[in-house]
Formats: sequence, structure tokens, C-alpha cells
Amino acid sequence: MRGTMNLLIGRFLNYMINTKQASENTVLAYKRDLLNLESYLNSSGWQEIEAASTTALMAYVLYMHKNGKHAATVSRNITVIKNFYKFLYYERVTTHDPAHLLKAPKFTRQPAPKLSPGDISNLLETEQGITTDAKTIRNRAIVALIASTGLNSSTLIDLTLGSVNCSESTLTYEHSHEQHSAKLPSSTLKLLETYINTSRTEILQRANSCDAADSSAPLFVNMNGQNLSRQGLWKIIKEYGQSQAQPNLNPRILRGATKND
Repeated sequence: MRGTMNLLIGRFLNYMINTKQASENTVLAYKRDLLNLESYLNSSGWQEIEAASTTALMAYVLYMHKNGKHAATVSRNITVIKNFYKFLYYERVTTHDPAHLLKAPKFTRQPAPKLSPGDISNLLETEQGITTDAKTIRNRAIVALIASTGLNSSTLIDLTLGSVNCSESTLTYEHSHEQHSAKLPSSTLKLLETYINTSRTEILQRANSCDAADSSAPLFVNMNGQNLSRQGLWKIIKEYGQSQAQPNLNPRILRGATKND
């Protein structure tokens, strides 16, 4: 029943963590997608998740299409489902792989709109003499960092306080299990220093959260003093863009700004 299904998902997620060395954000995305599948199977009267048929899985794919899910979202879900059932098959939980016939839809990713250096300057501009609140300083630091380094969402979320070396104006981070280093522009470094030295502490104090100031503590936190999620990051950037007359701003557009240099 429900407990059995959750145990199977848990076993798969442990496999992703311990064997595949998947990042925390990847594991959370896999968990979300599999729980959505589980919920659909339950509500639609299909089999338990470990006994789902190819027909049931194809119906779920059709259900996502009919509910307006983007082709990229459907494609990601299919990848998760195929990996999950392949795991169950190799673990001998199932005698066959019901997902092997699923095919991801074809889609063309549209190029992200370009931001000019002037657009970036306008995004980060602040009026002289006006004290900016901690939340806005954090958001401005995030926007500046993505625009100047091209970091993707998952990499930015995983940054720690130790990632920033203010004396050398560098940022170190891990991407695809490899260490990288980027030189930070002085304007970006200044925003990061302001955020780290004042705003971050203020956010944590307001949230009554323990200020873990060691180098392994997360660099960016939400207003509850917790790690940012991918969805939270996108929301921050969208809201910041709206406040700066850039209503369509998102991390992908910001990353494209580095290619204008």
C-alpha cells in the first residue's frame, strides 16, 4: 500500500545519493516527480507504483500533456520514471521494466533574451543615500553573481561562505564534480561583502536562526534562515526583475548576460 510505495521511492533516492552521488537538488526533484506519479496512480485507480503497467505510465504522460505541462517538464519526468523503474527491475522488485517504451517529447529550447551591459547596470543600480533592506541587498548580490559568473541555479544554491575569497576576489565552486574558480568583478564582490557582513546576519537574526558562520554554512539563505531552494531562487529573481522593470527576468536570462562581454 502507501507505505510500501514510499519505501520503494526511498530506496531509489538512497541509491541516487549513495551510488550515483546525485546533488541534493536533483534528489529533491526526483522525489517530487515520483510522488506526483504515485499520487496520480492512486487517484486514478491504477496499480501500486511497483506494479504499474506501461499503459498506466503512458496515461500519466498523456495526463501531463493535457494539463499543460511544458515539453521540457514532461521530458524530465519521463527520465525520472525510466530511471526509477530501471532501478526496480535491476533490484528484482519487478520482473519487467514498464517504462522502457516511454519516449520524451521533442522540443526546441528558445534562446534566452539577451541583456546588455546597460541592462545589468540598471538592474543593480541603487539610489544614493537610501538605505537598502537586507532582502534587497541579498537579491541584488544574487543577480550580480549570476550575471557576472554564469552560475546555474543548482551551483549557486550549493555555494557556502567559504566559496567567496574576498582578499583574492575569487569564487570557488563545484560543477559536474569538478572544482572551478572565477574572478569576481569589483562591483559584484562589493555587493557580496555587504550581503555577507550585514544582510545575511540580519536575515538570520530576524528568523531566530542559528548563525552558522563557518566556511561550510550556506552562502545564500531565505528569509526563514534556511537554504534556498531552486524554486525559491527563481521566485527571488522574478520578483527582483519585476521591481526593476524586467518582468521576465530569470536565472537563464541572467546567465546569458556573461556571453555579451
